Amino acid sequence: MKNISKNWKQVNLPFNHALADALAQQHHAVQYIAMVGKHLIPKEEDDSNTNMAYDIGKELLIGNQLNNGLRIALNLKSLEISILQPDLNPIGAFLLEGKTKHEAFEELKSLLANSGTDVTALTTKLHYPMPEHALDNGATFMIEDKSFFRENAHHRHNAEIVLHEICKNNKKAAPVKVWPHHFDTGSFIPTAYNEKGETIRSIGVGWAIADNMVKEPYFYLSFWSAEAINNFNKMSKPSQGTWLTGDWKGAVLKLSDFVNLPAADQHEQTRSFFTNGIEFLKNL
Repeated sequence: MKNISKNWKQVNLPFNHALADALAQQHHAVQYIAMVGKHLIPKEEDDSNTNMAYDIGKELLIGNQLNNGLRIALNLKSLEISILQPDLNPIGAFLLEGKTKHEAFEELKSLLANSGTDVTALTTKLHYPMPEHALDNGATFMIEDKSFFRENAHHRHNAEIVLHEICKNNKKAAPVKVWPHHFDTGSFIPTAYNEKGETIRSIGVGWAIADNMVKEPYFYLSFWSAEAINNFNKMSKPSQGTWLTGDWKGAVLKLSDFVNLPAADQHEQTRSFFTNGIEFLKNL
C-alpha cells in the first residue's frame, strides 16, 4: 500500500464481552466477502481468492476483484457492505444492522445481480468452520455501542501500519492481507530456501483476534522450519511479549501488554516486538 499513514490510533479498551461480541459480528460480516471470493473468483492454491485488504484511508476491508472488475467491501465501524467499481467508488451499499445472516446474503446477491454480476454459483457455503454466535440462530446484526466497533477497527488500522513497516524492511515478505477464517491480518517472510528454491524456513507476522491459544487480541510472530530446531526451547525472555515453545512456536504481544500506554508508545512497542523478534528468529 503506497503512502500509508503513520497515524497510529490509540487503543484504550481492555478486552471484554462487549468488545468480543463486536469483533465476532465483524468476523461473521467479512464472510460475505469470503463467500463471493470462494464462489465467484477462480480458486487459488493458497485460498487467497477469499482474502481481503484493509484500506486505512477508506476504512474498508476490500475483497479481490471479480471478472467484471467489481469488489465487495465492508466498513468495520458501521457494518455496511458495499460494491465497488475498479476505481473503488461505490455503486451500491446496504447496512447489515437489523438483518439476519440470511437476509443480508439475499440482499448482497440481489445487489450483485443488479450490477451485472452472474450470481448463479453464489452460496453461503464455506470450507471452514466459524465460531458459533447468536447470528447463526436467527439473531440480527446489532450495533448497540459504536465505540466497540470503532475500537476493533482501530486495531485493524494499527496492524496495517506496523506490518507494512515491518514488511517494507523485509523485501521478500508476502503482501499484508486479512484472512476470513481466523480473521487475522498477516504476512510471512521467507528466510531460507533449498536447492530447488523452495522455502524451508519462514516467519509469520500478524495481528490475531482472541482464540484458544490467547484469550485476547494479540500481535504474533510465528516460526516454521522444514527441519527441527533443537534450541528453540532455550530462548531467553524477549524484551516485549512472550515466547511460546509448544506445538506453535513463536511470540505474542497481547493487548493487555500495551493497552494503557500512550499511542506513540503502543506503536513503538509493537514495532520493537516485531523488529527484535524477527532478528532473533533469523539468527536462530
